[in-house]
Amino acid sequence: MKLLFLAGLVAGSLNLLAPASTVHAGGNPVKLCNNSAKNSIANCPAAPYHCGGGKDIVYMSINIGCKGQGNALTDAVFAIIRFLSIGVGMVITASTVYAGVQYSLARDDPNQVGQAKGRIMNNLSALLIYIFAYAILNYVIPGQFLK
Repeated sequence: MKLLFLAGLVAGSLNLLAPASTVHAGGNPVKLCNNSAKNSIANCPAAPYHCGGGKDIVYMSINIGCKGQGNALTDAVFAIIRFLSIGVGMVITASTVYAGVQYSLARDDPNQVGQAKGRIMNNLSALLIYIFAYAILNYVIPGQFLK
């Protein structure tokens, strides 16, 4: 079930990267942007968000956090990495708060105290793994894309 959800999530997010060339308004296709080399934001008023720059620009209907630089695919990938970084921080913070509440409500039950301490240690180890993975990515990929 989780795999099916993940596949649907990936397929839906790839649809966001499609060029905003036509929209079906009331069943009638409406051309939004031309795909010429002179394509700019001014030529595409109906799709104000974009990934990439220059002739590699891709217009989108929602903002996923692209910075509008370089290749559209790498710009979108790094926007997703930045989004996931925020998500990891929120999940670790919420889990640590939950562990703190669990620890404070444990009273004299050693089993509950052990579970709370284990959750806190797992949160710290997950945070360290993510920080090191982020640092390695930032080192391996030149150009400081993750900033």
